[in-house]
Amino acid sequence: MRSRFCTREWAALAAGFVVLSALAPRAQAQGAASGSVQISPNPTDFVAAAMRAIGAVDGGAAGPLWDADSPVLKGLEPRDSFTQTAAQRTAADGQVQNLQWTSINRIHAPAPQGKLPAGDYVTVGLLGLNKSQKAVFEEVSFVLDKDNVWRLVGISER
Repeated sequence: MRSRFCTREWAALAAGFVVLSALAPRAQAQGAASGSVQISPNPTDFVAAAMRAIGAVDGGAAGPLWDADSPVLKGLEPRDSFTQTAAQRTAADGQVQNLQWTSINRIHAPAPQGKLPAGDYVTVGLLGLNKSQKAVFEEVSFVLDKDNVWRLVGISER
């Protein structure tokens, strides 16, 4: 797996906990540039937010994305590192095309996992094509922050 952002911490969390099958009732998505989703989202809201996050990164807006998202992400990766990694990935692979969701998983972590705090996490798996028409699997992860807003906590590519 080629890391884009904070993949190790997310993988450690996902490996250690049971995925919850039910998501809470529908909520409305927030700002188009951020990966935020208000509490009690429908899985479709997570998919839309994940696709917006990938689009922001591919469109060169990783900095504003980082600015608007979870303090957890900000504690895991400095803005400069986040934007540089995003720019390198986009330069190498180009814009990811034909994105389709493949999975949505919700995880409750009752205790901290590495640098990730205890809490609720959702990851959306997306499959698309890079500029060479090779399959790219993206995982976009969200955390439920203390203000009850779901925000981006990581993006990884396989």
